[in-house]
Amino acid sequence: MPGGGGGTRGGDPAGPASTGLPYGSPGYWDARYAAHTTPDAFTADEWYGPAGVAAVRAAVAALALPPGAPALEVGCGVGRLADALASEFGLRLTATDISPTAIARRAAAADPASFITWAVADATALPFPPGAFSLVIDKGTCDALDCDDAG
Repeated sequence: MPGGGGGTRGGDPAGPASTGLPYGSPGYWDARYAAHTTPDAFTADEWYGPAGVAAVRAAVAALALPPGAPALEVGCGVGRLADALASEFGLRLTATDISPTAIARRAAAADPASFITWAVADATALPFPPGAFSLVIDKGTCDALDCDDAG
């Protein structure tokens, strides 16, 4: 994918050098999440740390969406933002990621009473009709899509 995003993130346990895969490839992300073992989603799993999560929460609160409003998180990874938004705001959330490993891990750890659907999906070809969601959240996927596949 063309762009100027660069290639690696500091501290990444499965960066391009260790996986042999470009940062923008699905295989890179599956390897990264398979190697990820830190359970604290709001520090290690979230791209922007606690301040970023707080900013997303504040923005969602300002929208005053009704409980049950459909929302989409694109590129959820193994973070717990979907869980927080579903429980805090009552959203009917669909969380997607290109990594089957990330989706399997999050679905297994999720609260079964939450209104979250977990789905493997490519952010460049989402399987949802236009207008299906009242809110779409991306907290780092566009960064990955903008990366130079050369690494």
